[in-house]
Parts: sequence; C-alpha cells; structure tokens
Amino acid sequence: MKMSVRSWPSLGGGDSSSKDSMKPLPPDVVKCGILKKYHTRYKTLKKKFFVLRGDSIEASARLEYYDSEKKFRSGQPAKRSITLKTCFNINKRSDMRHKLMIALYTKNDCFCIVLETEAELDEWLKALLCLQQGEDIPDGVEARPNFEHVWEVDVQGKELGYVRNILGPYMLCLTDTDLTLVKKDDSQRYKILLRNIRCCGHLHSFVYLE
Repeated sequence: MKMSVRSWPSLGGGDSSSKDSMKPLPPDVVKCGILKKYHTRYKTLKKKFFVLRGDSIEASARLEYYDSEKKFRSGQPAKRSITLKTCFNINKRSDMRHKLMIALYTKNDCFCIVLETEAELDEWLKALLCLQQGEDIPDGVEARPNFEHVWEVDVQGKELGYVRNILGPYMLCLTDTDLTLVKKDDSQRYKILLRNIRCCGHLHSFVYLE
C-alpha cells in the first residue's frame, strides 16, 4: 500500500523552514504525522513525529518515530524503528484513560500510540495492517489483525502447562475461533480451539482453562 503525496507539508508546528516544508516525501513514506507515544509501564504520553515506511530495497516496511519533524527532515536516525513483519500482532487497544490506541506487539514488548479521533485510528491501523500482511484492504472493509485481543500472562506449572511444558511468560492471543499462547522472546506457539475448552474462569489475578 502506498499513497502518492506531491509535497511535504509542515506538521511540526513551525520548527521547519518554508523551503523544507515543500520538500518531496521520500518514496517509501506512506504516512507521517505527530502522534502520542504511550508508555505502558509508566502511563505517560509524549508527542513524537511518526513515519510509516513501506517496503524498499534498503529495508522492510516499518514504523519509526523521531523527537520532532525537524530531526526527521535533517536526516537524523529514528529514536526507534519497528519492522512490521516482526510484530506478531497489531490491533486496537484501550484502557481506562485512553480509548483510541494502536498496539504493536513484538516478541519483547508492546508499543502503543494514541490517536485523536476514531477516523485517524482506523486510517493508521489500516495502513499498518496492509504493510504487515502484505496485501491491500479494500475500501469499506474493516482492517482485521491476526488476533483480536492480546494479554500478557505467566503460565503456571499446572496440569496441561506442566505436561506440555508451557511455562513462564507468554502472550495470550484471542480470536473468535481459537486461543493462542505465544512465548515471549521465542517463536514457540500453542493453539487451542475454543470449541475444545470445556470451561474457563478467573480468581483474583489468575485465569484458568479446562
């Protein structure tokens, strides 16, 4: 997916020269703009300049962010670059404070960005999923992630977990047909069809399945 843009409008609140404001976009840039980076541990928000790049000869499609648009224009390296195909999931996420978030789940962490409107969220999510999945999503069709919901869990050494050696930190990923446990820092996965789960429930911070 690639969007043609004839000029590069200034988005950084006046920190770029008028000459730079008309500089053509690099050919691999699909979207760019100021969004809020959400720190999931410290619950803090910081405005950053985000750049979504498509596949190119140099690198695969990726999401980058910079401290400002000016630093991006001047060719400084990104503060972070996330290769989209290394994310096992990209989906909407919300908490008590922020309802409009996109979460990118890597093997090591969860990176979140906060959007201002539902339309903006849908636009960025669709572009991210198109590049991650390597195919266009037709207009009017909702972008669907690999998993609808993702939670971080710690699997205890009980019954099936012990027998199958499914122990330690995992990401619990849910769709409308199955539940998948993805081991953190590894490629190991264990899928359970929902129709095979007899019952489930929770007690305090524990969740159980049978």
